[in-house]
Amino acid sequence: MTTGMDDGGTIIGAQIADIGAWIGASVDIPIDELLGEGLAIVARTTGADRVVLLAVDGHTAAPIAVHPVDLRSVTDLVACPVDWIPWGLGGVRAEQFIFAPAAGALPASPDGTTRLSDLGVCSAAHLPVTEHGVLIGSLALWWSAAVAGWDDAAGPVLRNLARLLLSRAAAARPLSGSD
Repeated sequence: MTTGMDDGGTIIGAQIADIGAWIGASVDIPIDELLGEGLAIVARTTGADRVVLLAVDGHTAAPIAVHPVDLRSVTDLVACPVDWIPWGLGGVRAEQFIFAPAAGALPASPDGTTRLSDLGVCSAAHLPVTEHGVLIGSLALWWSAAVAGWDDAAGPVLRNLARLLLSRAAAARPLSGSD
């Protein structure tokens, strides 16, 4: 299975003609609901079983939203140094896209005590979200079944959606400013 497309094979850009308008029209929606809705779109589009949105604050990346939300999702995810993402892979910078078709052995946290397979993850993708060349967050996509490849045709639109969600989240609940 190759992913990055919705079930009909239509790139997400065709589904959401104007993401900015969608976010703008949702001004009265509580931020947690908006984040959940946005990540649900990402999950439906990519077929990912779990989507995590991380926000970068100084030298730390912290999960701010998870889809679907469940107790394990919340307790398994911790903030980590930006230079650790994705998955502590040496030589890979957080600003680089990476797809791991066999991700189970990768660490899920900086202390290395939990592997992605412990979370039921077989394949994973890290989609960095930048603004003016600066890393502001990332989308982590996790699949419980093996995924053979990633079609990045939807990647730019997914990153734009994530950028807008991060902007709305920052306005709703400012980051700590730790650096």
